[in-house]
Amino acid sequence: MTNAPAFTSWLDDFFAAYYQHRPVNATFIGVHAHDDRLPDYSEGGLGDALSDTDTLLARLRDLPNEQLSAAETLDRKLALGFLDIQRWELQSRHFQRGNPCAYTGEATFGVIGLFRRPATPLAARVEAATRRMEAISALLGQAQANLREHVRRQSEPHGPQFITAHGAARAEVRRRPHFPPPCTHPAASRWRIRAYRHRRGISRADDARKRGVSCRSCLPIER
Repeated sequence: MTNAPAFTSWLDDFFAAYYQHRPVNATFIGVHAHDDRLPDYSEGGLGDALSDTDTLLARLRDLPNEQLSAAETLDRKLALGFLDIQRWELQSRHFQRGNPCAYTGEATFGVIGLFRRPATPLAARVEAATRRMEAISALLGQAQANLREHVRRQSEPHGPQFITAHGAARAEVRRRPHFPPPCTHPAASRWRIRAYRHRRGISRADDARKRGVSCRSCLPIER
């Protein structure tokens, strides 16, 4: 019996929202009510996630002063920290709005996660996997819409990232005014090089040291 019914109710709603917006995570956790869904990363879906985050934060601040157990106190801190971070992520240009892996990871592990353990009957998992695979096209469409602007900004000729990379490349060229000489090994291919060394009983390091270059990188060896 808890001494903090208001907080317990809030925590139930916190997890319900978590599973709703992260169905693949829910599958891995063991909550299978959303096994047939992938996350909604459309503008509407991300907006709903942000709205739920703000609502949960506001409700948490307004909870009555209850006597929390040690475990409930820790749950409160963890949930509050997660919501604060999630709020920042949903408004940033990273993650769903800047990282393609947010989409490919959900699409891939959304299917893999259904077959890691027999938590539900096989037929149900196959049906859920089919639904998720059918939803991949929509998820990748959301990626295309959300990432297009991010890619444009990153590749803008006079953007800060371009200027930084361009300056670094020019500095590297100045630091290395000439290219190293090409590899002069008598053999022409990797396998012939290995055979050449094997016949003569020499190691790659000894071979490279004798010739003054490394076949792996074709860079001068410091003497």
